[in-house]
Amino acid sequence: MKNIVKLFGIIALVAIIGFSMAACGGDDDGGGGGGDKKADLKGVWVKDGGTNNETIDYEGRGGSNDPLYFRTGSAGGAQYYGQLVSYDGTTVKVGDSHSAYTPITFTAKIANGKLTVSGLGTVDSIDLSVFNGTYTKQP
Repeated sequence: MKNIVKLFGIIALVAIIGFSMAACGGDDDGGGGGGDKKADLKGVWVKDGGTNNETIDYEGRGGSNDPLYFRTGSAGGAQYYGQLVSYDGTTVKVGDSHSAYTPITFTAKIANGKLTVSGLGTVDSIDLSVFNGTYTKQP
């Protein structure tokens, strides 16, 4: 009889621990990063105070045809574009072996409805530094 009581006690203890662990939230430190956050970039972002209608455009198609475009008004189209490989909330990787231009990596953070971009320089003789700055998403 004592063994049955011990067995039920152990089962109850395991059940309590299991339910407690299931009820706990994840270890989200709120620091951004981690996981695929490409959908957060979807849309047309217009540079605040831009002098040449600078925009960053991501349609979010997915798959192997998922370009991110850097556009200016004077260029009449894309200054640079490439496959959006990844975005983890901080680091953006654009370009793969099928992209038209050399792959790039830069920093992009979204907070309070604004996209802040930094770390862009010159790639394939194209000065992308003009795209560093703060952007507002078009409605």
